[in-house]
Amino acid sequence: MTFRQLIQVIPRRLRRWLGYRTAVSYLPPLKLREMHVTNQLTLKGVENWIDPTAMESSVFRYGVPQQVEGLINLPQGDDITYTDALTALLPLLRKPVQYLEIGVSVGKNFLQIARQLHEATLTAYDIEEANPVLARAWKLDSREEWDPPIHSMKKTPSSLSIFRDSQTGNRMEYLCGDVFDEGSWLRLKPRKFNVIYSDAAHMPEGIDFEHRRLVENELLDPDELVMVWDDLWGDMADAWHRNCRRLAGIRSGCKNDFFLVPLRGWVGVHEGHHPIGFFISRRA
Repeated sequence: MTFRQLIQVIPRRLRRWLGYRTAVSYLPPLKLREMHVTNQLTLKGVENWIDPTAMESSVFRYGVPQQVEGLINLPQGDDITYTDALTALLPLLRKPVQYLEIGVSVGKNFLQIARQLHEATLTAYDIEEANPVLARAWKLDSREEWDPPIHSMKKTPSSLSIFRDSQTGNRMEYLCGDVFDEGSWLRLKPRKFNVIYSDAAHMPEGIDFEHRRLVENELLDPDELVMVWDDLWGDMADAWHRNCRRLAGIRSGCKNDFFLVPLRGWVGVHEGHHPIGFFISRRA
């Protein structure tokens, strides 16, 4: 399916933000296909993403709805996914990758990104504990715990765990905390992230809160940034567009582009296309 055909998937009122030509310039089909092949090899290495014990003790079932649980282990099919698009953008970066994923779920996207990188630092931020399917593949170096806010839906200790992956040399940091907990965000300082994937709080105020925490805590690399948002339905798209304009306004001296395209998600062809927003900023 071409980008021109995919445009028809997005509601008409959102099409003014698609940026078709900009999207194609950043996401050439051949590069997307190359990334898709590599990512599918990574996924084939995991037989089952669901750990029943972890699921039972989770807060939000790792973000896996009942109707999706039976699809999550199926092959994704041949269509391009948002993970393929995100990994296709990584070569744009001049600096070592400092990756942040907000809303990790069972880790399908996170693992694919990690396997595309070497000697990088990747940070996962989720209210759930690290999926044992992921954690078993890495060596735990350290873990620090603290109490969550009283008002939080998280009732077990928040934590920051540091893992190493001997296969890639990557350092993985897993921040287990409420995305609305300002104290957990402070644990990310003084990092400067140049790649961010947002898939946590699926409501406009969630996108706005993330934006404020990233900016006020100075967590964004000043010279280059690739940021991607999933599931921009309805008012979520308005919030995304608003925050892209805010980002462009504070990143003077950078070339800033943003666009929205429909792509397959974590279960591939087994569900519809997701509206995916992109913001790309590079200092000239």
